[in-house]
Amino acid sequence: MPGEQSDPFNNNSASAQRFSGADLYSIIPRLSPKAGLTVFLSVGLLSFLLSQYNYLLIHTLIELSSIVLLTAL
Repeated sequence: MPGEQSDPFNNNSASAQRFSGADLYSIIPRLSPKAGLTVFLSVGLLSFLLSQYNYLLIHTLIELSSIVLLTAL
């Protein structure tokens, strides 16, 4: 209406788009559970074998991956 003021915090225009979870899943395809399990077990086996060779390297990789994960969260 001509006499109303617009609220800048409640913008319902078409230009203000937000992504929902369904939109994200349509953009990024999901892995099948079998593929995810295969990747998980492969990384675990590789980590175990690497830890037998060099403990400091595997420890550093685990520390860095936990920092990246916590930063992402």
